[in-house]
Formats: sequence, structure tokens, C-alpha cells
Amino acid sequence: MDAGEERLACRLMAAICQKAAKESAELPDEELKTAIIALKKVKKLNLVKEELAPVVRENPQLQDYSFVELLREPHDATPKKWKINVFAQTAGNKAYQAPGSPPDIYGTSASRSANEESKLRIEVQVIKAGRQSSYIDPSLSGIAQNLVETLSFSSFSLVDRKILHLKIGEKGTMSLSGRQFLRIIPRSLTPEIARIEIVIMEGHREVFHTFIETVDSGVTIIGGPRTGDKVLLLRITTFILRISGCWQHPCAADNTEKETI
Repeated sequence: MDAGEERLACRLMAAICQKAAKESAELPDEELKTAIIALKKVKKLNLVKEELAPVVRENPQLQDYSFVELLREPHDATPKKWKINVFAQTAGNKAYQAPGSPPDIYGTSASRSANEESKLRIEVQVIKAGRQSSYIDPSLSGIAQNLVETLSFSSFSLVDRKILHLKIGEKGTMSLSGRQFLRIIPRSLTPEIARIEIVIMEGHREVFHTFIETVDSGVTIIGGPRTGDKVLLLRITTFILRISGCWQHPCAADNTEKETI
């Protein structure tokens, strides 16, 4: 293969990725990996990056594919950042990427007084999603159709589940894969909207930090790094409990419930 053919092959891969991203179509991950490895062996990886990197930057969903890992420099081999992947079930959810907290639109003196006495019930599901099968974990049967219709995956397994009951400013945590753990802190609350800070740490290093606004029963799904042929997802469901102290949803007497699968 001469230089012109190598350039043409890279442009063809970029065009395939661009078309798949535009049409939400499945990419031939293994074939792309094989082609990139072949070009890497003849020291043409920079040529591949030149054509493919802009497409991946413009279409973040492509980062779920393993061929993208081959485009990273050795010093970039750490797990890629988590990202807000999709908002399911409720269209009113919003997210603000940190650093820097967005303006607290509920931070008036009247709302702060109410906030101090109110709570959120937050359910966190850690789900492993894949494209190689159509297996659905029985424990996810109630939300399986929504997951399949909303996300570009066909198999879903529940890895872990935790329920938190948190007041404003109170911190809830949950272990994730490896050395990573999740930190959730409600920042403000009205009977209609909750504003929540979400942080993912790896040891002492922050790898993801965002703020979300969610309505009662709102669902936020955050996509994480690939583990083999699977992707780890966080499905966060928020229930706003009545400020009067009479819960809208059943809750346990202690602060957390945990079920590990």
C-alpha cells in the first residue's frame, strides 16, 4: 500500500464513522481496529489520527468503541472521562459541566429555609451495557424497554444498586469499578426541581464533575469507560420528597439501602 492508498484508507474510515454517527448506526468495531493496527505497524498512526480524531471529537458517542483507544497516546491510556450520555424519561433534566457551580436559582432565603428540612430519595443503578448479545438482566425487566429504545446497546446487566436519602448539602457515596467512587450532593430543592452535584473520583483524582437539574422521578444516565466489550452506565433516578416531612415515596429509616448483585 503506497502513501496515497494509506491516506485514502484513513479518509474512508473517517467517512464511515461520520455516516454511522449521523445515522446512529452500528460501526464495525473489530474491522476498524484491525485496519488501524495495520496502519500503526507501518508507522502511519499519525495519518489515522489526522483523519479520525476530528470525527471522534465532533461525535463523542464514538468514544464508546474500542478502536478509539488506539488513537490515544500512551500517556493518555487512563480511562476516559465519564460523560452525560442521555436523559431518559424526563425531558426537563439539564446538566452543567464543572468546574464552577452554575448560578443557584433556588438559593433565595425563603427556599433555603425549606431546603434545610427537605430530602431527596436517589436511586443509583450501576449497569453494564453491551452490543454483542440481547441479554437483559431480570432485575432490569421493568426498565428494559426504555433502556433499549433510549440507548445504543442491546444487553444490560445490573452490577450494583444503592438508594440514598439525602438532605441539601449532605454527601452520599457509592463504590464503582476499580478505585473509582461516586459522590452525590443535593445542592438545592423545590417541590418541582432538584439541583444535584455529581462527582466521580479515582483515588484522590477527580475524573468527572457536573451539576444536573432534575424533576421528580427524573432519570439521568451517565456513560463511563469501556470495560472489554462493555460500557459501564450510571442510571440515577431522583424522587423529591415532600418538604412537609411526609414522604411521597417509601423510604428506610436509615440513610442508605444497598443491594449488590
